[in-house]
Amino acid sequence: MNDPDIFSFALPSHTITDTRSGQVGHDNPMAVEVAAPLFEAGICFAAITERPEYVRTEIWSRPWHEFHLVIQGTLRLQTETRSLTLNRGDLGFCPAGMAYRRTGLPDTPVQFAYIRLLDTPAWDALGSNGMYARPYESADLLFLLLRRILDAHRYRGAKAIALARTCARTLADLIRHELFVMGRPVQPYAAALQHLINAIHEHPGADWNVHAMADRLHVSVRQLYRLFNTEYGMPPHEMVIKQRMAYAAQELSGTRTPIGTIAEAIGYTSLYSFSNLFKRHTGQSPSAHRRQFQR
Repeated sequence: MNDPDIFSFALPSHTITDTRSGQVGHDNPMAVEVAAPLFEAGICFAAITERPEYVRTEIWSRPWHEFHLVIQGTLRLQTETRSLTLNRGDLGFCPAGMAYRRTGLPDTPVQFAYIRLLDTPAWDALGSNGMYARPYESADLLFLLLRRILDAHRYRGAKAIALARTCARTLADLIRHELFVMGRPVQPYAAALQHLINAIHEHPGADWNVHAMADRLHVSVRQLYRLFNTEYGMPPHEMVIKQRMAYAAQELSGTRTPIGTIAEAIGYTSLYSFSNLFKRHTGQSPSAHRRQFQR
């Protein structure tokens, strides 16, 4: 019996006549509301771009790891001594610190996605494999997930944002899977950590102290800190705050619930403390965030 087609649906194909790009980055408060699970996983930027022609001449070193997925056309990743050619459905990777350039073919349209990962211990195994390219078995899925995130970021619909956060979790898991593909054993607590993060997001007002979280994972408090710092680059209490602020941002933009009620729902009896935390994590006060979406 023949194996079924590995792609569940076709990658998009349309006429590329203009320079367009959609993107989300961890330094944009509005993007954080839509794609927080990406940024919590150490993915700091994601974009889809298309060009009638894409020519870059300089070779330069990035401080982040970077994936490239070709959706249409051809893309080349070139160092001083090596060149990889990526065609439709191919995934290419360049580790942090490597000097390279990406370029298309002359007079040929290209559409591709690129995803940047912070150079943290959680992604060290990727860096050890160097630059590589391979046909990607989940090209269609990665494109769909990222497209939904970018559309939600652009159009700001409440239902679309809620769906985008789920897509962001799935996309982060898809990128983490590359660690397994490239030879790193699956971390024993990776799934349990993700379940814990999901629980915090669903119940942000619960008492998520370090002892409660450690008990949930059946580890010591010391090991809990080590797991969070390795997987997310932050201590557990900072992750709790991030999840609470993401929930608050969603409520502020999508409902008319009073700010004080939102603060109490996520465990803050002091409106002053909540407002300070919200501004520190999003760059805006709660009232300014709400006004922005009301406009």
